[in-house]
Amino acid sequence: MKAVFILFIFFVFMVDLHANDIKFLEETLASLEDPQARLSFLQENEQKYLDQGLSVKAQYWLALGLALEENNKLTESFDVYSQSIELLSSSLESHRELYINSLIQRSYIIYLQTYDTEKYCPDRELAYNSLNESISIDLQVRANVQYAFCFQNDKANFSTGLSLLDQALKLAKKHNLSPNTHAMIYNASGVIYDRNQLYSQAYEYLLNAYNQWGLVNDYQDMFNMLHSLTNTAINMREYEIAQQHVDEMFTLTEQQKSFKDFLFFAHYNSGHLAHAKGEIKNSTHSYTLALSEQDNTQENFFVKKAYEVNISNYFRLGEIAQALKLVIELKEKFPEH
Repeated sequence: MKAVFILFIFFVFMVDLHANDIKFLEETLASLEDPQARLSFLQENEQKYLDQGLSVKAQYWLALGLALEENNKLTESFDVYSQSIELLSSSLESHRELYINSLIQRSYIIYLQTYDTEKYCPDRELAYNSLNESISIDLQVRANVQYAFCFQNDKANFSTGLSLLDQALKLAKKHNLSPNTHAMIYNASGVIYDRNQLYSQAYEYLLNAYNQWGLVNDYQDMFNMLHSLTNTAINMREYEIAQQHVDEMFTLTEQQKSFKDFLFFAHYNSGHLAHAKGEIKNSTHSYTLALSEQDNTQENFFVKKAYEVNISNYFRLGEIAQALKLVIELKEKFPEH
């Protein structure tokens, strides 16, 4: 009986120890504003967390994967999440929430690398199908929203995506979830409407998302919404509104210098708007400036797009040598393209 009691006390102590370790990890990361500092802290303390149980390991891997992503190390981030998913899948019932979280995080890395629903959606579908009542409301909402994106280009199942978002919004309102959560739902709704050429509805949802993220000063997501709002305004042929959003992107870039890829996207959107208006010289100038910032972003889809449009721009301007120079540059940087 004494041995059982001692074992029980040891178990409680270890649980408390693990909880304290994770709390210390979360508090330390929250106190570090610089992404590189967060990554350095995690790498320096790796063994401390990997020497513990699966739950602590998985939470450490989630934090490490995010830090790697923030530092544009997408391949390394993908590998960390994959390692976590592989180990968690064998003990799903006791670590279901961590498993779902890791799937969602890995799918986002694949999204950034490919922008291909066929490649990033299997993880999201698996995460959604792994939900049950034991999962926190926040993660249930997130899984619904992330899976909804998989129907953005699927006109036959357009209503399925909206149904997932409707369920997410009901949960968010019922449980008074944060503005970030509401913004995430509005953003997904806007994307789905935009992909189905329902631009006025898309714009309204995207603007709601921008305003919700503004309430909590989430500058990264505010900037992302300005990118989406610009594109939707262009699709609506509302060029003055689009220009306002481009101007806001440059303002936010100047104010938030820690976000290294803001300047690339500000110039990219300026080039996109000029191109839509038929101002080819201005478009060429802006895309050239964007390409000069390409090393500061990991979003290769947009880097490739900037090359493609600028090659076309130079041909339209009759500057064939410059166009061919960009063709060679594009093929060198992306041999598979």
